[in-house]
Amino acid sequence: MLVDSHCHLGQIKLTDTMNLDDVLHLARGKGIKGFLSVATDIENAETNYKEQKHHPDVWYSAGIHPLHTKIESDWKTQLAGLVELDQFVAVGETGLDFYYDQASLSQQKQLELFDFHCYLSEQHKKPLIVHTREAKQETVNILKQYNLDQAPGVIHCFTEDWPAAKAFLDLGFYLSFSGIISFKNSQDLRDVLKKVPLERVLVETDSPYLTPMPFRGRSNEPQYVVQVAQAMADVYEIPLEKIAQVTTKNFQQVFKIQLN
Repeated sequence: MLVDSHCHLGQIKLTDTMNLDDVLHLARGKGIKGFLSVATDIENAETNYKEQKHHPDVWYSAGIHPLHTKIESDWKTQLAGLVELDQFVAVGETGLDFYYDQASLSQQKQLELFDFHCYLSEQHKKPLIVHTREAKQETVNILKQYNLDQAPGVIHCFTEDWPAAKAFLDLGFYLSFSGIISFKNSQDLRDVLKKVPLERVLVETDSPYLTPMPFRGRSNEPQYVVQVAQAMADVYEIPLEKIAQVTTKNFQQVFKIQLN
């Protein structure tokens, strides 16, 4: 049994012959028992729940991606209203991404967004889903300002070095790995993964992005979490079944979800 701990179901490219029900059916046929449908803005969070709520094995997050800084003036009220709802089990995708835009004004807006997400996580005791790129120290600094012990959360699609991994682990966070771990040029990341305690890792697709080997070039789907998990199993030199068992247990602990 596997879980896709981070997928953007509302962004997967569908066709006349392949709808979301079909996408999830294919994944279930590969032994995937749960999906966390991650939002990147407020409208996306609302739409995800509205269009996917008939699937009992899909859970939802509410948050604003760090690169989505052009938002409504009442975004705090809207976001807080969503996070309060039981159907949203996590806060995010949030965080800091200074890779594309080094402008100080944009970075300041990202910091404001991330800070408020951390506040909501602390207040509602719901885990964070954190995106960080070219901003690891700034991310750590903000996380340290909050008491997140009861529901720290996940650093999603982890690609940083070991010192960053240790800093996040020391804060109580789990590290989630995507299809990048299977890429030929990702040996440094595989070396980091091998140092991470197995009981602190999650597996994700980040679909429709970052399709794992050997399917690179296709749009990513939750069914390919099997390939990500296999790549992780190869790093740890353990059976795929063990990775599936442990990451599913970790997922349930982080997001306070009980799978059937």
